[in-house]
Amino acid sequence: MKISLVIPMFNEHSIIDEAIETFYTFLKNKYEDFELIFVSDGSTDGCDNAVTLASKKDARIRLCS
Repeated sequence: MKISLVIPMFNEHSIIDEAIETFYTFLKNKYEDFELIFVSDGSTDGCDNAVTLASKKDARIRLCS
């Protein structure tokens, strides 16, 4: 069974790195088949860039904007 965790974000730059790491670690330890989807609602503070960088390390992390 594939697990998809969808997380909305808007200008969350100050916490996005910790959020990515926390959710990613939780899913990785519990499930083999998962995806972590961050949905940007027009963020202007660069949090999209943090998700894009993380997605280059693991394709299971995705950004929808």
